[in-house]
Amino acid sequence: MKKHLIKKIFFVFVILTLGSCKDPAVFYTISQEEKQLEPLIKGSPTNFVNFNSKMYVGSGTTLYRYNRRNPDKPAQGDWTPFTPGGNIRQLAATNAVMYALCGEPPDEFILKKSTDGSIWNNVSLPAGITVQAIYAINNQLFVGTGTFGSFSIYYYNGTNFTKLADSQDKLLNGAVFLNSKYYLSVNSLSTESGGIYTSSLTESGTQVIAEGNFMGIINLGSSIAAISRSGVLYEVTDSGVIQRAVLDDKKLATGALLVWNDTLLLAGRQDEMRFDINYLHGYRELELSSGSIKEGAVFRDPGLFSLTTVENNATYKSTLEKNPIKHLFKADDGTLFASTYTNGVWSYRKRDDRWQWNSEQ
Repeated sequence: MKKHLIKKIFFVFVILTLGSCKDPAVFYTISQEEKQLEPLIKGSPTNFVNFNSKMYVGSGTTLYRYNRRNPDKPAQGDWTPFTPGGNIRQLAATNAVMYALCGEPPDEFILKKSTDGSIWNNVSLPAGITVQAIYAINNQLFVGTGTFGSFSIYYYNGTNFTKLADSQDKLLNGAVFLNSKYYLSVNSLSTESGGIYTSSLTESGTQVIAEGNFMGIINLGSSIAAISRSGVLYEVTDSGVIQRAVLDDKKLATGALLVWNDTLLLAGRQDEMRFDINYLHGYRELELSSGSIKEGAVFRDPGLFSLTTVENNATYKSTLEKNPIKHLFKADDGTLFASTYTNGVWSYRKRDDRWQWNSEQ
């Protein structure tokens, strides 16, 4: 009640201050402003993973397990913290093992593993392998290895590392599986280049099928999609890629991709090469049909159409749209989460009697 009273007083003050302004949209947007809450998980969190029916995310040296909505405080989550050891850079999980890539450049990263999420051990690496990135799909762990300008792709079956390809200056940045085939995305850390491989988990069965500055790749259900840094969304086929949509004019893709309820593809965007909260970031939505990109579909802002992830576009604009998104994830309880680059973990929950994006508490 106190929060809403303060908001109403501020609203009246703005009306009196602006005086001659007659645009009702301006006043409506101001009335929807939400104060950012203090985040439980701060900084620049990792990606989310699902392991043993629980969602995990890391930030700094702490790994957080999301258990469920807090039964005593529905606007908050019930979280359990762990400390794997080292600064957590990335997470990946198969059915039996969760992996954490820990460390801080310029030191070498350490690959850790756990069978329960709480007790962690180092993975023994073959001589000459330096792990730089990890992605798990279909119970296989894919590893981007090497040093700047000389990267390779391996897969790890829990016992052995098998080399799949040398990717030169392009580091592994995504892995998906469809129809008995793996699709691996790579991206250059210094130039606007990259590519997509298909693989049957052998070096001879791994080949490049497309070149481009790809930031993210995802299985839509019956097809594969990839998005470039410039925000061009492609359908991926075994013979190459087909352009299907553009994220936003003069905006960039962060690489965050999520299929929501089998009906929408969510894609993170970044404004003008900036991470400042005064610019338009957040995500946009694209309609899907039967596990593929719907013919003629275009990216739209959340909350403007009946098929959407949020109830109110103005509330979304005053909250998550101000933050560039690193990763999006839907927990088993239906809660939608976002890992931001600088403002911690956010969630879409009912707070103060209305649904809104805000920092997870």
